[in-house]
Amino acid sequence: MTNSETILENVRRSIRDRVNTDKILSTTWVLLPIIAILAFVIIGVAMFFAVVFAFGGFWENGSPWNGDFPWNGDFPWGGDVPFIGPLFGVMGLFLVIPVVFGLLFLYLLYLLIQRRNAHFRRQQNFTEDTVSLLNSLAKTKRKKIEVQTASIERTLREMRADEGEQSGVLWVILTLVFQPVLLYVAYFLGRDFYRHERREDGVWEDITRAMDTLGIPVSVRRDRPMPERSFVLYFVLSIVTLGLFTIYWLYTLIEDPNLHFRNHIRIEDDVLAALSGAAS
Repeated sequence: MTNSETILENVRRSIRDRVNTDKILSTTWVLLPIIAILAFVIIGVAMFFAVVFAFGGFWENGSPWNGDFPWNGDFPWGGDVPFIGPLFGVMGLFLVIPVVFGLLFLYLLYLLIQRRNAHFRRQQNFTEDTVSLLNSLAKTKRKKIEVQTASIERTLREMRADEGEQSGVLWVILTLVFQPVLLYVAYFLGRDFYRHERREDGVWEDITRAMDTLGIPVSVRRDRPMPERSFVLYFVLSIVTLGLFTIYWLYTLIEDPNLHFRNHIRIEDDVLAALSGAAS
């Protein structure tokens, strides 16, 4: 096996690792805050009727019904206020729902941070292996691509400096202790992916120019670039809409990386096919 074929296998390994790093998350996760809000509304209604039933005797003497309390009657569980037990049971059930969905939301937050870390790490390894393969092919073909590879390596240094690991466990704990921390998590998740894609566009351009110099035709182009999201604007809209806009904000934090990963599948496969033909 030649040196180029050995490095090519490393590139293939990085691409195969997409299954573990570039996870496409379902946007149905945005239902979490919606369900939590509905649960809190139901809790409020249940608590209101529970209080009304608990003070049924007071209402009997001076209520607008002006007589027996309308819900009293002969029920199997007995008592003057027959619905008080079932209502407190239902209220307890819906008190549990927000807790459950809160824990699920923290798990989603962990997934979002971890896939950020995993993708950035894999992409750096993929780029390093691709540059090594291009240098090996350039040596074999006696071509000069130092300008392009130097530009890629400079971008790689920027990525390593600016795209460091973020601890998913730590940020989940901090959010649990002090919920406003969630705002900063939303900020760096959106910012980091946008900056990463802009740097990556420069890398793809340099790789394309290097492969063109080596006589390896390939076309690298994103179907749809990731839009830049304004944290300040989204924060203001969340306040103005009393939190409703956060549902769309959460959607963007899930779907923008999904779009980024789908572009990777096509671009990386095209680059791999072209490099495989050249290495063989």
